[in-house]
Amino acid sequence: MNVTHLECAKCAERYEPDQIHQLCTVCGKPLLVRYNLGQASAELKRHDLPARVPTLWRYREVLPVVHAENRLSLGEGWTPLTRVSNLGARLGLENLFVKDESLNATGSFKARGLCLAVSMAKELGVRKLAIPSAGNAAGALAAYAARAGMEAHIFMPRDTPLANRLECEMTGAHVTLIDGLITDCGAEVARRKDSERWFDVSTLKEPYRIEGKKTMGYELAEQFEWELPDGPTRLTRPTRRSRKNAQLHIRPGDLVDRGDERRDAQIGHALVPIACLDELVKRGDHRLLEP
Repeated sequence: MNVTHLECAKCAERYEPDQIHQLCTVCGKPLLVRYNLGQASAELKRHDLPARVPTLWRYREVLPVVHAENRLSLGEGWTPLTRVSNLGARLGLENLFVKDESLNATGSFKARGLCLAVSMAKELGVRKLAIPSAGNAAGALAAYAARAGMEAHIFMPRDTPLANRLECEMTGAHVTLIDGLITDCGAEVARRKDSERWFDVSTLKEPYRIEGKKTMGYELAEQFEWELPDGPTRLTRPTRRSRKNAQLHIRPGDLVDRGDERRDAQIGHALVPIACLDELVKRGDHRLLEP
């Protein structure tokens, strides 16, 4: 196992990796998984990757699940990276690419994070999972919990679209509709999780969803053949909640062979609300898309 410990993102308190943890017990902040990257790089080589399974588990040496039988998969990850030349020409961007996360197993990038969260829950012996969600995260949890044979308890605002609710119910999840907002759903999970013995997989309330989402960065490094285009590179990620963008940070040198890290500092990251991104493109305002 290449995981050395879990570490609080704020106070650096350390925790054992083979135990169930939610947040830091000292300051209440999220925990991050830490690895022995030297050991991982001795096991994972760039030339081995093309022959590996086309899912996020191709990077298993830098993911926390030790036992192969607990690595759940519905075909998530390894989504296509496509050059969009026509749109690039409109925007004056020669090297414009789109990574299509809609091709993940449950239709969004949320499949990555919930794949890892549920896999680690299985590894640690958890049997019941809970989440507040009004959409894609709920569907992903329901699907992966079904794959694992685990209970999924999902709390949704009552005005959540019917399609999202049915997606969860059809894969066996227990769906509770709440009169209120997503924050009220989260409060209900927090109120009941201890008595119900639920593992809370809310965003940044456990250490492992971020581990699945980071594989987007690994895939970009591999799909660009380990070399970024000339000049500073800007990643523009549509988002609804900016806090989730902490979950994507590309550091190619951390992945394999501890290779050339000189380009790490040149990667920019723009966080753009989905509606705003669409409006910016329509107006021809490209400031957030430029390096």
